[in-house]
Amino acid sequence: MRRTAAGIVAGLIAGSLFIAGNADATVRTAPTVHIDNVDPTNTARIGVQRGHLTFEITSDASQVTLTLTPPTGTSPNQWRVLPGHQDGQKWTFHAIFRKSAPAGTWLATATATSGGESSTDKTTVYTSYRSRISQFRVHPRIVREGKPIYFSGRLEYNVNGRWKPLANTTVTIFAREDRKVDVDTTTDGRGRFYTWTTAATSDLFFAYYHGVNVGGTDAPIETTEADKVPVKVLPKK
Repeated sequence: MRRTAAGIVAGLIAGSLFIAGNADATVRTAPTVHIDNVDPTNTARIGVQRGHLTFEITSDASQVTLTLTPPTGTSPNQWRVLPGHQDGQKWTFHAIFRKSAPAGTWLATATATSGGESSTDKTTVYTSYRSRISQFRVHPRIVREGKPIYFSGRLEYNVNGRWKPLANTTVTIFAREDRKVDVDTTTDGRGRFYTWTTAATSDLFFAYYHGVNVGGTDAPIETTEADKVPVKVLPKK
């Protein structure tokens, strides 16, 4: 009988330890963290001025940090930890990219810490250089049908506040109404381009640069287009 009672007591003690262990495990459960949104559209435009991104994060932890790792092959000095603003389980982080920041793919890592446990969530964001088409000219502005219209201009992109030529790059001439106008030309070493097309009908003509998409091996460059220039086409004599 004593042996049976001793066995019951030992079982109760073991059960208590098991329950206590489970309680401790519950307390130490890793916190949740999720990057809900990055505005605007995961890409900051840099060069002419500073770029901005806003991160919205949800977490049940008392401490959340956000780190930004710069594109591969760039200076590690660009790596940084951002402070955040907490409102309940919602966290907001504001990232500012200087004009001198490298263009490319950045890794954003949100880390939530609570009770000695931590969890992370990651996403990729991008910085892209701005571009422009300057000195865009169209002549003549009044032309007979079937005669040539000439186009010229310069394609540039901005790095650290300075406009630089985009050499050996395709620029396309379009017309707003006439979809048949689709003329590709390539810039020279100074970013300049020259081309022509045959006049068919009065229209607004412009030059367009397709840009470099994010996520590739080359630094992203945004798309751009020149102001639309009207050309009046007269009937053939």
